[in-house]
Amino acid sequence: MCEVRYDLVQSLLQKLGALEPEDVQEAFQKLERRAQNLLADEAVPVDPESVGYFRHLDLRHEGQLHELGIALRQGKLPSREEIEEDFRSAYHDSYGYRLPGSAVELVNVRLGVVFRLWEHEFFPAGAQKIRTPDERERVIVEADGSEVLWRVLARHELEPGEEVRGPALIEDLGSVIRVLAGQAAQRDDEGVLIIE
Repeated sequence: MCEVRYDLVQSLLQKLGALEPEDVQEAFQKLERRAQNLLADEAVPVDPESVGYFRHLDLRHEGQLHELGIALRQGKLPSREEIEEDFRSAYHDSYGYRLPGSAVELVNVRLGVVFRLWEHEFFPAGAQKIRTPDERERVIVEADGSEVLWRVLARHELEPGEEVRGPALIEDLGSVIRVLAGQAAQRDDEGVLIIE
């Protein structure tokens, strides 16, 4: 399984005091439509139950060149006063002081979209050439000149939970994974190899 994240940003430079909540809500709705189009374009089906949306605002004190992001609570968009209070608290936490007389500006509206892909195996059966028994071992000469017999396996042939003790070579599409002597590799249910 693979977790994917999109970060979508819409500039909306405005003093917080003049900000209309509908403008912020509309900006988030546009970003959500863009996110839904991106999800629809994914080459691999996306599990709709796994999609999470996270809303942030980038704010700054008027005249500053850097902004500070604050996460918005899920649900209804907070009021201007709540947004300003959250920003001023985050600013104090980050920089150790407050600027009470300074106006606050909204710079960007951000939408984070997180979802999962690949509820299936990494490679379908038959994706790699299956070796004959006499090709499943290889003698490798170590740095000290000793010859060590290494088992050779194809990753797609490993069963979930199957443990492979080193020394072993696990061939994958485009790579070979070395499991050294004293190590063990185990394939989990998603096809990820864990080497300990």
